[in-house]
Amino acid sequence: MADFSQYAVNLDTPQPGGRQGESPRAAFTKYNDLLGALESELEGITYEHISATAPVETYPFQPWVDTSVNPPMLRRRNADDDAWVAVMPALVPLGTASQKDMPAGVDELGTIIGLDVPAGVDEVYHRLNVVGTVSESGGVPTGALIERGSNSNGEYARWADGTQICWHTHTQTLTWEAYGSGTGLYQTDPALWVYPAEFTGAPALATIVEPDNVPMFCLLNANTPSAASYRAAGPANPGGTTSRTFHSLAIGRWY
Repeated sequence: MADFSQYAVNLDTPQPGGRQGESPRAAFTKYNDLLGALESELEGITYEHISATAPVETYPFQPWVDTSVNPPMLRRRNADDDAWVAVMPALVPLGTASQKDMPAGVDELGTIIGLDVPAGVDEVYHRLNVVGTVSESGGVPTGALIERGSNSNGEYARWADGTQICWHTHTQTLTWEAYGSGTGLYQTDPALWVYPAEFTGAPALATIVEPDNVPMFCLLNANTPSAASYRAAGPANPGGTTSRTFHSLAIGRWY
């Protein structure tokens, strides 16, 4: 960097009347010349240098985002311009850090300056990987945050914390029979729902049945991690075989 000492204002220059210092005109002339010299000197310098290697040409207080570490580190040149000082972890525009394999279309994560980034963290969630396939290892999430799917048995949603919800609307043809002796109630044979995604244990289950002209409710027959069965029931006997539509919801865990 150029020597700017020639632009220093001498405060001890004798002036008439016992005053000291250069004249205002001389001082402001040096100031204007200094601004021009600085503009010429700094022209073309990259102020936000982002690289795994330090800039070759440096100046005092120059910023540099060091991508040779993970997460990248914001460093600044010291006042004597002879060393780099670590300031704080910083995220840079994606794709500039060699450690990151970023999906197409993702160009910015935003700022996490000031956060305490744990050692070993090498992935950040963004709008393109929040929804995907969830997974875990030893109870620690290793995949997406949310997974959504469906098949012939209904729909399901899984969360990274292990929560799973399944739901389904299905119609089955069932046969009515008396519910016990002297109860005045009737029930169908069991309707089966195989969950669209299996649970680790029997989930909490809620099911309603669409009635005819008389009230109907559901009776649980069996509930396992992979399927449930239930009956439609009511105070009247529709007689014989009828089609019943069930709306079912199950909440549990996938790990």
